[in-house]
Amino acid sequence: MRRRTRLAVAAGTLATLGAFLIAPMASGQGRESMLAVRGIDGTDNENVKVTFLYTGTPQELEDLTIREDGQAKKINELTNLSKTDQGLRTVYVVDTSGSMGDDGALSDVKKGLKSMAQNLPEGDEVAIVSFNDAVVLETGFTDNNAQLDDAIDGLVAPRDGKGATWDGVRKATQLLATPSDLQPNIVLITDGQDDASKTHVDDARASVVTSGAAFFAVELDHAGGTDTAAVQSIMDRTGGAGFAASKGKGTAKAFEDLAATLQSQYVASYSSDATQGQVDVTVSVGNLERQASYVAGANVQGAATAEVVEPRTGFGRQWLLGKHGGAVGLALVGLAVGLGA
Repeated sequence: MRRRTRLAVAAGTLATLGAFLIAPMASGQGRESMLAVRGIDGTDNENVKVTFLYTGTPQELEDLTIREDGQAKKINELTNLSKTDQGLRTVYVVDTSGSMGDDGALSDVKKGLKSMAQNLPEGDEVAIVSFNDAVVLETGFTDNNAQLDDAIDGLVAPRDGKGATWDGVRKATQLLATPSDLQPNIVLITDGQDDASKTHVDDARASVVTSGAAFFAVELDHAGGTDTAAVQSIMDRTGGAGFAASKGKGTAKAFEDLAATLQSQYVASYSSDATQGQVDVTVSVGNLERQASYVAGANVQGAATAEVVEPRTGFGRQWLLGKHGGAVGLALVGLAVGLGA
C-alpha cells in the first residue's frame, strides 16, 4: 500500500479555513455542467494553483476565468488533475442494511465497486466502510486490487439489518483524519434513510466539512427512497454530486458517472500579488461561477466557510467553556452586577 504523508502538520487545520462554494452542487443526473472549487495552493504566490471540478467538455474550459480580489488573472497553465502528481483517496461508505439484499441491489453495488477497483488510477487509494446496525471497516486505504476485491466480496446484508448511515459517514471522516497528500473524497452508497445512528446528521455534516472532503452519493431507488434532503445538505456544504441508481444497468451507469466526475478535475495556475491575509478568488466557466478564499501562503482544501458548522452539544462544562456558553456567562455576570448596583 502506498502512503504519502503531509509535510505540514497544520494542513488539516488549514483545510477548515479554505476554499468554499457559494452555490450548491446539482445532482449528477442532470445534464447541466457542474463547477466546484476543491482547493487552492497559495504557498507560492508566483504560482498559485486552483484545483476545481468541472463536468463540462474540456473545450469549454477555453472560457475559464479566474479573478483574485476582483482582478482578472492570466492563467499560466491548465492541466487535468490526473496528469499531475496529485492522487485521490476515497472512502466508499456502503449500506448493508436488510433492504440492500432485495432486488439484487447489493450485488449490483459490488459489481460497481469491483469495476472501480479494477480501474483505480495510479497513485489513488480507496477505503471501504460498511454499515447496517453497526459500522465495519472492511479495508483501510489501499491500492491493492486483491485486498479491495476481498473486502467487496465480504459485503453482506443481514435480513434484519438497519441503517446507521451517519455513523458510517462519521467513520469515513475519521479515516481521512490521518495525514496524507492525497485529495479526500467520500462516496455514500445507500438505498434508504438512517434509522440506527448515534450520530446526528448535523454532526456528520460538520465532520465532512472539517475533513476537507467532497461528498458524493449513489442513491438506489428500489427501497422507497433515501434521505435526499439530508444528503444534499452535505453536498451543498462540501461540493460533490448525487447519482440516482435504478437496479441493474442503472447502478452500473451511476458508478460510471461517478468515476467520470471524480476524474473531471483540473489545476489552473496563475501569479498572485497577494502576500498576506485572506484572498478572495472567483472561478468562472461560461455562465457558471464559484467563489472561494484562501490565506496567502497557505494550502487549503475543502468546503469550510466563515460560518462554522459545529456539532450539537449539551449544556455541560464543555458548552460553558465554548463561545456560546461564554457569552451567556458574560451576560449573567452583567446581570448580577446590575442587580447589585
